[in-house]
Amino acid sequence: MKIFCSTAFVLGAILATGCGKLTSVEPLANKQNVVFDATLVGQWTDEEGSIYIVRDTGSQSYEIDCVNKDGSRDETMALKASLVQLGDQRVLDLSARNEAAFSITGHAFVRVVHVGDNLEVRFIGSDWLQDQIIHSGSPAYFMHEKHPVITASSGELQAFLSTFGLSDAALEEPAILRPLDQ
Repeated sequence: MKIFCSTAFVLGAILATGCGKLTSVEPLANKQNVVFDATLVGQWTDEEGSIYIVRDTGSQSYEIDCVNKDGSRDETMALKASLVQLGDQRVLDLSARNEAAFSITGHAFVRVVHVGDNLEVRFIGSDWLQDQIIHSGSPAYFMHEKHPVITASSGELQAFLSTFGLSDAALEEPAILRPLDQ
């Protein structure tokens, strides 16, 4: 479970600095593809003991606090998220909740699947997917620290992820989150 927790805190750095494995300057979420799943709301944990607190904002979106528990210190990362329906898949469009002045908000994407009472989460952005972007030149991107940052429109991003981004090859290793009360 280190993958999700570590990735979540790396994501904080991604969103704060604009660097990382695969981010976009445009959101995936729009009025036509956003859905809401009340079963995501609550407190979740991973095998490392990190806690993910998901709240309903009342506007078909979520606030997520990722609390890393490493034994000696607690760190919290504040995210906002929208759940996007792409075909039969659901993807969280994540970005920083506390944006700094003059910063560009970055978006990262996580496929979410219910597995019984648990959630399987997988970041979209494997090396294979990055290679697809670099070798095809599409969607539009620029390189930052050896990783593409997508600059294409939300529509182009949606088309690309619908075609390539939801296959197993495009996804990072899965992490399982279980309800905190279990």
